[in-house]
Amino acid sequence: MEKTKKFSGWSVMIGCFLLFFCGSGLISNTTGLFMEPICVELGVSTTTYSLINVFTSCASALSSAVLVPRLHTGNMKKILFAAIVVTAGGYALQGVCQQVWQLWIVGFVLNLGLAFLTYVPVGMMITNWFIDKRSIAMSVAMSGMGLGGAIWSVVLAQFISTRGWRATYFAGAAIAFVTMVLILVFLLKKSPEQYGQTPYVKTGGRKEEAQAQANPAEEWQGLDKKTALRSSAFILLGIAMLLVGVYAAGVATHVVTFLLWEQWDMVAASSILSVQMAVSIVGMLVGGVLINRFGLKRCVLGAGILMALSCLSLALTPQIPAMAYLYGVFAGLCGMMASVVPSLMVSSVFGVRDYTGIYSSINVFFMLGCAVGSAAVAVVSNAFGYVAAWYLCTVACVLVIVLFLVALNMSKRFREMYPNPTE
Repeated sequence: MEKTKKFSGWSVMIGCFLLFFCGSGLISNTTGLFMEPICVELGVSTTTYSLINVFTSCASALSSAVLVPRLHTGNMKKILFAAIVVTAGGYALQGVCQQVWQLWIVGFVLNLGLAFLTYVPVGMMITNWFIDKRSIAMSVAMSGMGLGGAIWSVVLAQFISTRGWRATYFAGAAIAFVTMVLILVFLLKKSPEQYGQTPYVKTGGRKEEAQAQANPAEEWQGLDKKTALRSSAFILLGIAMLLVGVYAAGVATHVVTFLLWEQWDMVAASSILSVQMAVSIVGMLVGGVLINRFGLKRCVLGAGILMALSCLSLALTPQIPAMAYLYGVFAGLCGMMASVVPSLMVSSVFGVRDYTGIYSSINVFFMLGCAVGSAAVAVVSNAFGYVAAWYLCTVACVLVIVLFLVALNMSKRFREMYPNPTE
């Protein structure tokens, strides 16, 4: 075991932020930039190309369920390095694809690796390194995704216009590989115990690094994975995360199309997503502070209400066009419901004993929601119109609030049934 005196948790948090910035921010959040040039060159419709979302979401779900849990017991740095190779290699291979089905296959493989570089590993590291201020550290780390998307979208859009989409894939892959390897080598550490440290705790208003021999803050260890997966709380969280996935993927992918149908021009319609992305950075950072200050239950209620209001705003947009901008604000502010909140929900409801395995299983539901979300909104909107789809999404958001709050209440019973062992 390598022993270090200085607390490394803050550098781990920065590393997680940069991992999101250079991983999801560059690779996932810029996917929409490539749709038009690829469809034009390969001669396929946007609907056909969009099937790649099904393949990528299924790959992420498979990886979360089967492969990512190995992070808990395996060598994290070796596993993440392999994931970086697969992710960057897959991103580069997209630049040589000549048929749309090849993009589907490459996208599937790419996301098998990318799942190791996003929510689950970051959640694992932040949970290991922080007991107090965990919500703040989590929100800072995951805000890298929104900031990365905002910056890389501008950079890659310019590169596509001057060099073409194929060269952009090659350049993006090189940037992602080099930066993520450096982040892995110098900043990411699996747990404080491996370095002779203990998680961050705060006692009596003063920051402390607990003694390595001490039991850090007696944090509740909770349930093992087998017990957790059989509980009704897991089912409730799974359904909630499925609906959050539908919201995250389904609503965002149809907003521009909806506004174009409402006779908006492309620039104005795209500006709504820019508002959402910009506000999401603030929402993520402020959300972590609020959770730390007021608790998870109150913030879940507040963020869930914002989710519902975002969908309701879209439903009212045909009558009041300015409501579309309120959608961007509300959706940006509640962005933590798909990132920070699920991670904290798992540790709060089930404890930290088998955090990685339980969180990866919960994440499967989110990925499945992302896989079907766009298609579900399309089916409803084609049959009944977009306004009906937005009202249904509003109802789904209210259901998410109820499911999350019920699951949180069940954690009290779990803490009584599965207390920490006493020596």
